[in-house]
Amino acid sequence: MKEYFAFVAFAAEHCSHIIHWLAPLPIDYQTRFNKNGVIFCINLPSFFFLFATFGPVTKSFSAIDNEFNWANRLNALVFIVEYNQQWQTLYELEAKLIREVTGNKILAIEHFGSTAVPNLGAKNIVDIMAGINGLEEAKQLLNPLKSIGYTKAIPQEDNTEWYFCLEKSQETIGYHLHLVRFGSEHWKKQLVFRDFLRKSPETAQEYYTLKKE
Repeated sequence: MKEYFAFVAFAAEHCSHIIHWLAPLPIDYQTRFNKNGVIFCINLPSFFFLFATFGPVTKSFSAIDNEFNWANRLNALVFIVEYNQQWQTLYELEAKLIREVTGNKILAIEHFGSTAVPNLGAKNIVDIMAGINGLEEAKQLLNPLKSIGYTKAIPQEDNTEWYFCLEKSQETIGYHLHLVRFGSEHWKKQLVFRDFLRKSPETAQEYYTLKKE
């Protein structure tokens, strides 16, 4: 994205009209866009507040990013969304795709995190954990996974059992694929926490409330 959206200049010039238009919308009304492979979910009033702060926009996205540390500001505005029943289906489709490009190097694959818990709100990112034998196997998987959209691989250097977090984004959903040593403590802890929330709806709702705060 080299330039801001065309309506940004309009928003900066006609801020009062935009605020009037936004007033009837629910406070959690959101929009999404993609920057450098990361999906940002932001509250529309906050979105226009930032533009009103920055003034009329004529610079490129990268220039504004450098000047205002834009990506970090938007990260702070990532919102939790209500539970989406499609998350499980999206996981299943993605897991099948991952299996197709990695062969038998993945020993097990799991849907974990908040999107794996029914009725629990979450960031609109599906977390997937792939169990493998070790770091060398993880490195061998990077290129095949890159071919299906996992273009950003973040090494987890401080964790001897969690090797990489790979990120992939599409227009309306993001995926984080975690390459983890199968059967390790890190592997087990993620599944225990997921299963606990699945069996404890009241605790899951308390967790959801805490995340929104």
